[in-house]
Amino acid sequence: MIRGVPIADLIREENFFAHTVFGEPLSPDHGGPMRLVAPHLYAWKSAKWINGLEFTEAEQLGFWERNGYHRRGEPWAEERYSGLF
Repeated sequence: MIRGVPIADLIREENFFAHTVFGEPLSPDHGGPMRLVAPHLYAWKSAKWINGLEFTEAEQLGFWERNGYHRRGEPWAEERYSGLF
């Protein structure tokens, strides 16, 4: 489940779901069998071990966002920390 990623960020062209690297299946240590890569969001929204997608109308903060990281995390806007802590 990918929490806190708005649909506009999720569907960007540079994002992808990775399942292989150098022609080999992605190992569990690197997020296999599949992981999301979202490079425009400091890559921290790049979820390891995808087991499903859930779309909600209301924003749901994930673990890192509840613990001080910015809810979006766009590096060009300096969105690294939430400023709550």
